[in-house]
Amino acid sequence: METINTEAVVTSLFRNGFDSVDPLLFCFTVTTLKLDDKGRNNFPYEDRPLSEWFSKTVEIENGTFKFKDGYTLDGEVLNIAGKSFTLSSMLRQNKELAEYLGSLDFSKIVSRKVEFLGEKSVDEYPFLYSKKEREIIKSPSFKRRLSPNE
Repeated sequence: METINTEAVVTSLFRNGFDSVDPLLFCFTVTTLKLDDKGRNNFPYEDRPLSEWFSKTVEIENGTFKFKDGYTLDGEVLNIAGKSFTLSSMLRQNKELAEYLGSLDFSKIVSRKVEFLGEKSVDEYPFLYSKKEREIIKSPSFKRRLSPNE
């Protein structure tokens, strides 16, 4: 299995609909990737420097990754030779990782984050949650998951 890194994880989360990736989402996702329900190390993690494209198009503010103004995963960028490509094709990716994250139930990860920060944090500090996390939190199945009766 190919070793994953920060850029591959963040890019894959962007591809799965997250508009931002904060430290808790990142850590809980990497933990999930490293050890599955059976304790297997599915995706070994070893960080390496971010690519030039990633550094040019993604900002890190207070530990949270998000696209710089004017950039999106499907947006066009020019390479050194002046050819136009989508940004997603220029960032480091891992196909197995993207497929795995595409099938992952993120409500478990978001639930861990809400439990860590406290349920009040969702309303009091909405900036701590990406749009996708807020959508997951608003879903009826998520509300039942946090219910003390289950």
